Amino acid sequence: MENNNRKVAIMMATYNGEKYLKQQINSILKQTYQNFVLLIRDDNSTDNTQNIINEYELNYPDKIVVIKDHFKAGSAKDNFGLLVRYVQEHCLDDFEYFMFSDQDDFWRANKVELSISRLLNCTQPTLVHTDLKVVDQNLKLINNSFMKMSSLNGNEHRLQRLLVQNTVVGCTMAWNKALMQIIKPNFDQAIMHDWFIALITCCYGKIVFINEGTILYRQHDDNAVGVKKEYSYEYIQYKLQNLNSVKLSLKNCVQQANYLINSYNLPLDLKKVVLNFINLFKSSVLKRKFLFVKQGYIKQGILRIIGEIFYI
Repeated sequence: MENNNRKVAIMMATYNGEKYLKQQINSILKQTYQNFVLLIRDDNSTDNTQNIINEYELNYPDKIVVIKDHFKAGSAKDNFGLLVRYVQEHCLDDFEYFMFSDQDDFWRANKVELSISRLLNCTQPTLVHTDLKVVDQNLKLINNSFMKMSSLNGNEHRLQRLLVQNTVVGCTMAWNKALMQIIKPNFDQAIMHDWFIALITCCYGKIVFINEGTILYRQHDDNAVGVKKEYSYEYIQYKLQNLNSVKLSLKNCVQQANYLINSYNLPLDLKKVVLNFINLFKSSVLKRKFLFVKQGYIKQGILRIIGEIFYI
């Protein structure tokens, strides 16, 4: 690959991840694009995670840095927030590109190379994300496409839709320094770190989707976030048993939109889109339902749309 002198910071957040952690780190170490540093921050694990990452740092001192601080994040989004803060404060000038890594997946060998190839020569804030291959705990294929399995279009990046539904999976993301310099590493009122970064990018730059699965997205009992096929019996049953979660999801979307408005000086036209979304909840129920559809604040997936319209 040309321009492989562009250095990449891969930020991995860990917590009690001993079971699959070695496989994930090894898959990163075997990438075809080798100009990277893996920065790992553990959130006070109580299993063998800290010993594992310390051993890897000792064996790969040029590739792996373990960040040791005294903070307790308490969640994945805040753990990643602390990683972003560390890079911005200590080594931002050392890197051109940035990526997130979970602790329990498995990266295909060309993941870094493919993602970085789409960022070369991008001067505006740019974020690249990819599809994923869904696998079980033993890496046996469940579905070749997370996006299709979830009834999502990875190329759908309109702000109206991103305000109500995220299509950018954090562990597939890669972005350039122009975007990294904009991100404020406080995700307190964000729903998730990846979702919020996608919103920031949508307002200040561009999002690019690569329709290829670059990660084996492992599904197991300890997943912080998992995937269910939208039209499956399991998915429908889950939604019927958690109807209040739809209302809570919309409430959280409004909170996140307010946080975006209050934290960033958005371009005027996009600020109006966000404010309009927030203000829709002040309208009567029938008017709100009509405006949600007319103005495009609609999720992807038929069942999601029905649930959203019903509970708006």
